[in-house]
Amino acid sequence: MDDPATTAFQRMLWSASAVLFGIGQRDLPAAAMRVAEIPESDSDLSLAKAEAAVFMGRAFVQAGKPLEADLHFAKAKALIAAVPDLPFGTFWVTTALATAQAKAGQMAESRQQLQFAM
Repeated sequence: MDDPATTAFQRMLWSASAVLFGIGQRDLPAAAMRVAEIPESDSDLSLAKAEAAVFMGRAFVQAGKPLEADLHFAKAKALIAAVPDLPFGTFWVTTALATAQAKAGQMAESRQQLQFAM
């Protein structure tokens, strides 16, 4: 499928759609590649990429691949930390990360994310 997007925001939407499709089809490697393609050119896009990384982490947990999940959770955490100018969005994505980590049994990491969000 060719990427018809011309702007960074359109590329993010295109990639995010492909990520969700890949997760739904259980093609996690392809979905993970699409997460990597989401641009980080501004705070909105960085948070969108962080949220996609959280989704990927959850998908890898469900697939029984905790190491891959941890990589995506770590990427989400780094992206969130790099966004100082969107407090509500940062809070939202951070709580999504904390929830995903708690569901994965990573209670200490989840608690740390919730403390960061506050």
